[in-house]
Amino acid sequence: MDTDPDTVYLLETAKDLLGRDSPGYRMEDVDSFLDGVLAALRRGEPPASADIRAVTFPFTTEWGTGYTPRDVDRLIGELAQLVRGSGSGADVKPSVRELVDRIRNCQFGTTRRGGYDEREVDEFLDRIMRSLVRGERGTMRELAGPAQFTTVKLRPGYVVADVDSLLASLERALEDLAWRSE
Repeated sequence: MDTDPDTVYLLETAKDLLGRDSPGYRMEDVDSFLDGVLAALRRGEPPASADIRAVTFPFTTEWGTGYTPRDVDRLIGELAQLVRGSGSGADVKPSVRELVDRIRNCQFGTTRRGGYDEREVDEFLDRIMRSLVRGERGTMRELAGPAQFTTVKLRPGYVVADVDSLLASLERALEDLAWRSE
């Protein structure tokens, strides 16, 4: 199989374009994953889109600097799109792919006046995305556990109304998805 030059270029330049954040995704884990995908592409063995979408990365410690999670998540989404035709990710239904992309691309306002802990929200949404890509269906609680987040005040947190709005719309979408798959 021919290696797609756009995908290779994206991977070769991605690390320089990712923002830094504290805490963020551990750089060595993200770098290792991207290097592995790049090596597989160069061998003509692209990974499945579903495998790329299901990857997760640990966070740095509270004071350590890592890659900005939203930047990495967007990169993973773009990478999964680029390899979709070559891997077995095409077996993910369009409605599921659309929902995962909606979660991955969501943006929340931030506040220092009582917002949700960003890491907890991101990890919760990551669990939902992984479950959906694996073909699981159900409520948010069934897919990712209870949606309970710590309220933070001295450091940035996601605006509560923004997160709650997304979660309400996701719950409706998950109900529709479960109903359609029966």
